[in-house]
Amino acid sequence: MNIIFQKLPSWLIAITVVFIPLFSFDNLIDPKLTSRHLLIGILVILLIVFSIVNVKKIVIHKSYIYWCLPFFALFTAYFISSYFSHNIPEANFWMGKIGVYFSLFTVLLLLRFNGLLNTKTIAQAVVISVFIGLFLFVFEANEKQLLKTTTLIDKNLYALSSPFGHKNLYASYLVICLPFLSFLILTNKKFKRLIYIFVLLIGLGTIIVLQAKAAILGLLVGSALLLPLVLLNFRKQNKNIFRILLIGGAFLLISSLLVVFIFQEHFSLLFQTASVKERVLVWENTVNMICENTITGVGGGNWQLFFPKYGLNSFHTVNEKIHLGYQTFQRPHNDFLWIFSEAGLLGIIAFISIFVAGFIGVFKSYKNSNSNIEKIIPLLFGLGIIAYLIISMFDFPLERSEHVFLFILLLVFSIPVSQKSYIGKKDSKLLLILFPLLFISAYSVDNTLLRMHQEKLHLKVLIAHRTEDWKAMLKEENKSNHSVYEIDNFSIPIEWYRGVAFFSLNELEKSKDAFEKAYHLAPYQVHVINNLAGLYHTIGEHDKAMVLYDKALAISSFNAEILLNKSVALYSENKIEAAFDNLLKLEYKKEHPENYHHAMKVIFYTT
Repeated sequence: MNIIFQKLPSWLIAITVVFIPLFSFDNLIDPKLTSRHLLIGILVILLIVFSIVNVKKIVIHKSYIYWCLPFFALFTAYFISSYFSHNIPEANFWMGKIGVYFSLFTVLLLLRFNGLLNTKTIAQAVVISVFIGLFLFVFEANEKQLLKTTTLIDKNLYALSSPFGHKNLYASYLVICLPFLSFLILTNKKFKRLIYIFVLLIGLGTIIVLQAKAAILGLLVGSALLLPLVLLNFRKQNKNIFRILLIGGAFLLISSLLVVFIFQEHFSLLFQTASVKERVLVWENTVNMICENTITGVGGGNWQLFFPKYGLNSFHTVNEKIHLGYQTFQRPHNDFLWIFSEAGLLGIIAFISIFVAGFIGVFKSYKNSNSNIEKIIPLLFGLGIIAYLIISMFDFPLERSEHVFLFILLLVFSIPVSQKSYIGKKDSKLLLILFPLLFISAYSVDNTLLRMHQEKLHLKVLIAHRTEDWKAMLKEENKSNHSVYEIDNFSIPIEWYRGVAFFSLNELEKSKDAFEKAYHLAPYQVHVINNLAGLYHTIGEHDKAMVLYDKALAISSFNAEILLNKSVALYSENKIEAAFDNLLKLEYKKEHPENYHHAMKVIFYTT
């Protein structure tokens, strides 16, 4: 029984890690996002229940509460911001999600301080997870290759969803796995060490092939800051190993650079700057959002609703689909700005404090280590923390529970454990911590299950919308629970789809009701505004239509569809000069003359 008590937490974590690349539901819009949060949430509940059942065997470390404070502050920030959010279901979902992260860190640290986490067992599970991910990735690439798609050249790489939904997310996951692989290389001998070195090299090669700039930059920065210390400790321990690592590392770096520059046609994504310009513009809008909502933020999951408010005109020359509203963002590709905009000042302070705590843990573990080899282990985990920090500045690992899960493991294993600093067994105090964590995690898992069901229903709505089967759309939409899922994965209100279906069936009153609800939920979404304005024009509420057309054009000034609709509305009211003045704003006149001529025909045929 005592052996089970010692090993069970590590085995639960190991099984979860192994299942991460496999855990996916194809009947969801995003097969991996909510499903993997569910997986992590269930793990957290199991670990908390284990701790409650064995509460008499578990003691509390003196510094335990202090290490947990940053995650508690982040959860508190999201809890507070939910009261100021525009969309409550999104805010509640994110509050629960951050609550799971807080609960995960708190219970894992408790288990580690009690000697109930086996680093080697968990690291070996990470290796298996990497192997499974690589197999699935190679299988998918080969499948696409058989379809005559040159998947590893230029933008064809984006066709690979990988086991993580996107090539960049897969590369980030691999980067976070590397410290665990390095730990196994360091703590094993001979044959096993060679296996782990091989897996590490394959992982590094895959990251380069994926051409994920944020992941590569994170790896380079982390290596530049901490690898010199790692090498210095190896030099003190064994000069021969030091020379091998130094020469091997230099060879690996130089050979990688040569391959990239010799075969530039295969690595063109590394040299493209369009995505960088796009993200800078997204960050500018986010900074404006932060300036307006500095203290409380806009609420978890609500960034996507307010992003267009600050204008899409800047995207006109970078990515026309964004400017026209056909491509939407759900997050700003920078977790620091994302948290600041949604959770306010307390949120960003808490998030920065998490990294500070991690670095303090690495430093203390390094100083407390007795041998040079022991000093290297916290440095490797510290490298992973730095890499994650850099990735968080250019991507969105916070959204992906599997990434945060591994990051939290890095943090937990970076914090030193002193057997002399326990305050003894205080069952009541520990239960006061564990039961609220259990409630938070259970709430999040329940919310996630409900959301997954709604996402499954909404996928059918999207299919019906694509095939213009309006009655089927309404049939599926009527099953929706809007108290859980009001905004879909593309930042479009569920009510908007109802409005489109009713309008297409010529049920204008019902369409009006649905479009007005959609507008209330997403007051800056250009398609929502445009459709409601068009409906107002159809039913003769011309003044309301003009107000909305002007609002939409303030956000997306060169949007041909909105300019055309406004011109038609003006012409139908016999405001001929205003109609043609508006039509002349179409920048497509020279770039796409067919669109301009089409607009002219519509106006004349309308009258």
